[in-house]
Amino acid sequence: MNFIEHHGHEVIDMGARNWLYEDGRETYSLEGIEKADVLIDLGACFGGFTLMASEVFKKQIIAVEPVWFDVFQINMEKNRIDCGFYPFAIANPKDEKGWALINWDGRELYARKSTFKGVTKSTVGKKVFLKCDIEMGEWNLQPEDFADVIRCEIEIHNLTGKCSGTYSDEVDKAELIRFFEKTYYIDADDRTVTTQNGTAKVFHLYRKDTFPEKANVGGPISKFLGV
Repeated sequence: MNFIEHHGHEVIDMGARNWLYEDGRETYSLEGIEKADVLIDLGACFGGFTLMASEVFKKQIIAVEPVWFDVFQINMEKNRIDCGFYPFAIANPKDEKGWALINWDGRELYARKSTFKGVTKSTVGKKVFLKCDIEMGEWNLQPEDFADVIRCEIEIHNLTGKCSGTYSDEVDKAELIRFFEKTYYIDADDRTVTTQNGTAKVFHLYRKDTFPEKANVGGPISKFLGV
């Protein structure tokens, strides 16, 4: 096992996949994290975003990664990052039991399913900064999952493709988007990206009662998603 230096951290050399370390830094913003009590990283991958956040955030960190869980854990231990961790696939409450077949970037495996609530029992009542990049699994999240989320960095897919794993066809995507637009001020990344699960865009969500200064940013998610 070889290690490389990445922004002051020692991380496993993943060869052609090393760009994923930088992707976590370039794609997602830490703005407003100082107001949070806990950071939750859904879809932590190799740990690029978690490592970046750990440089400025010294409170509770929870990460969820069903595919690259081994790489993530070694990177956290190597850099002495105290991080709660779950190797789960986030599932819809209607289909939360059992295992999900995940195939991402050539790595196929079965991951145990869990709802968002299943990995956040220790964060109830705490202000949460959520980063979510779970390849259409975002549609398994429920409005009530965001009760404590004051900031959210989330990649949202418009369902033009099919994904493996836990995505449920029964999801009412319009309901979740209406909740986002009612609860958060929303800004969007300039880029639209094409992934193996369809077209996606990163959105920056600021809870209205926590970030009133963001009242004039962005626009509706629904315009991009066509819902």
